[in-house]
Amino acid sequence: RIGPSTLIIFMKILLKAYELKSNAWLQHLVDTRSIYIMPMTNALGYYRNVRTEGLIDPNRDFPIDQPDSNECMRTITARSVNELWREHLFQVAITFHGGMRAIAYEWGTMTEKKQRV
Repeated sequence: RIGPSTLIIFMKILLKAYELKSNAWLQHLVDTRSIYIMPMTNALGYYRNVRTEGLIDPNRDFPIDQPDSNECMRTITARSVNELWREHLFQVAITFHGGMRAIAYEWGTMTEKKQRV
Protein backbone atom coordinates (compact mmCIF):
# COMPACT_ATOMS: atom_id res chain seq x y z
CA ARG A 1 0.00 0.00 0.00
CA ILE A 2 2.90 2.29 -0.67
CA GLY A 3 1.39 3.96 -3.76
CA PRO A 4 -1.42 6.02 -2.20
CA SER A 5 0.74 7.06 0.77
CA THR A 6 3.60 8.07 -1.53
CA LEU A 7 1.33 10.20 -3.69
CA ILE A 8 -0.25 11.93 -0.72
CA ILE A 9 3.21 12.79 0.61
CA PHE A 10 4.22 13.97 -2.88
CA MET A 11 1.16 16.25 -3.02
CA LYS A 12 2.01 17.70 0.40
CA ILE A 13 5.62 18.37 -0.62
CA LEU A 14 4.51 19.93 -3.89
CA LEU A 15 1.91 22.18 -2.26
CA LYS A 16 4.13 23.20 0.65
CA ALA A 17 7.06 24.05 -1.64
CA TYR A 18 4.73 26.03 -3.88
CA GLU A 19 3.15 27.88 -0.98
CA LEU A 20 6.47 28.78 0.64
CA LYS A 21 8.22 29.40 -2.70
CA SER A 22 11.07 27.32 -1.29
CA ASN A 23 11.90 25.34 -4.42
CA ALA A 24 12.17 27.20 -7.72
CA TRP A 25 12.14 23.99 -9.79
CA LEU A 26 8.92 22.72 -8.19
CA GLN A 27 7.39 26.19 -8.51
CA HIS A 28 8.19 26.16 -12.23
CA LEU A 29 6.83 22.62 -12.59
CA VAL A 30 3.48 23.57 -11.06
CA ASP A 31 3.25 26.84 -12.98
CA THR A 32 3.95 25.34 -16.40
CA ARG A 33 2.23 21.95 -16.37
CA SER A 34 -1.07 20.29 -15.67
CA ILE A 35 -0.58 17.70 -12.97
CA TYR A 36 -3.16 14.98 -12.37
CA ILE A 37 -2.80 12.81 -9.30
CA MET A 38 -4.96 9.76 -8.75
CA PRO A 39 -3.72 8.26 -5.48
CA MET A 40 -6.23 5.42 -5.55
CA THR A 41 -8.19 4.02 -8.45
CA ASN A 42 -10.06 1.26 -6.62
CA ALA A 43 -10.90 3.04 -3.36
CA LEU A 44 -13.57 0.55 -2.32
CA GLY A 45 -11.21 -2.38 -2.90
CA TYR A 46 -8.53 -0.56 -0.93
CA TYR A 47 -10.95 0.03 1.93
CA ARG A 48 -12.12 -3.59 1.93
CA ASN A 49 -8.58 -4.89 1.36
CA VAL A 50 -9.59 -6.79 -1.77
CA ARG A 51 -8.35 -6.49 -5.33
CA THR A 52 -11.74 -6.75 -6.98
CA GLU A 53 -14.57 -4.31 -7.48
CA GLY A 54 -17.60 -6.47 -6.95
CA LEU A 55 -16.45 -9.72 -8.55
CA ILE A 56 -14.40 -8.06 -11.29
CA ASP A 57 -10.66 -7.42 -11.22
CA PRO A 58 -10.29 -3.80 -12.43
CA ASN A 59 -6.79 -4.62 -13.70
CA ARG A 60 -8.36 -6.99 -16.23
CA ASP A 61 -11.31 -4.75 -17.13
CA PHE A 62 -9.79 -3.07 -20.18
CA PRO A 63 -10.33 -3.84 -23.87
CA ILE A 64 -6.73 -5.02 -24.36
CA ASP A 65 -6.72 -8.73 -25.21
CA GLN A 66 -10.46 -9.08 -24.53
CA PRO A 67 -12.21 -11.31 -27.07
CA ASP A 68 -15.57 -9.65 -26.36
CA SER A 69 -15.65 -5.85 -26.07
CA ASN A 70 -18.83 -6.12 -23.98
CA GLU A 71 -16.76 -7.78 -21.27
CA CYS A 72 -14.73 -4.69 -20.39
CA MET A 73 -15.16 -1.33 -18.68
CA ARG A 74 -17.63 -2.79 -16.22
CA THR A 75 -15.94 -1.31 -13.14
CA ILE A 76 -15.90 2.29 -11.98
CA THR A 77 -12.14 1.93 -11.57
CA ALA A 78 -11.52 0.98 -15.21
CA ARG A 79 -13.88 3.65 -16.50
CA SER A 80 -12.22 6.34 -14.35
CA VAL A 81 -8.73 5.49 -15.56
CA ASN A 82 -9.94 5.15 -19.14
CA GLU A 83 -11.70 8.53 -19.16
CA LEU A 84 -8.73 10.30 -17.58
CA TRP A 85 -6.44 8.99 -20.34
CA ARG A 86 -9.00 9.70 -23.07
CA GLU A 87 -9.42 13.33 -21.95
CA HIS A 88 -5.73 14.19 -21.67
CA LEU A 89 -2.71 13.64 -23.85
CA PHE A 90 -0.19 12.67 -21.20
CA GLN A 91 3.49 12.89 -22.02
CA VAL A 92 4.48 10.71 -19.10
CA ALA A 93 2.87 8.97 -16.15
CA ILE A 94 4.40 7.54 -13.02
CA THR A 95 2.80 4.57 -11.35
CA PHE A 96 3.37 2.77 -8.07
CA HIS A 97 1.05 -0.08 -9.04
CA GLY A 98 1.42 -2.75 -6.38
CA GLY A 99 4.61 -1.12 -5.11
CA MET A 100 6.22 -1.47 -8.55
CA ARG A 101 8.10 1.57 -9.80
CA ALA A 102 7.60 2.28 -13.49
CA ILE A 103 7.17 4.99 -16.06
CA ALA A 104 4.02 4.29 -18.05
CA TYR A 105 3.60 5.12 -21.72
CA GLU A 106 0.37 5.57 -23.64
CA TRP A 107 0.22 1.82 -24.38
CA GLY A 108 1.74 -0.43 -21.78
CA THR A 109 1.30 -3.69 -23.67
CA MET A 110 3.37 -5.29 -26.39
CA THR A 111 0.24 -6.58 -28.17
CA GLU A 112 -0.69 -2.98 -29.02
CA LYS A 113 2.72 -2.15 -30.44
CA LYS A 114 2.17 -0.75 -33.91
CA GLN A 115 4.53 0.46 -36.55
CA ARG A 116 4.72 4.26 -36.75
CA VAL A 117 3.86 5.79 -40.11
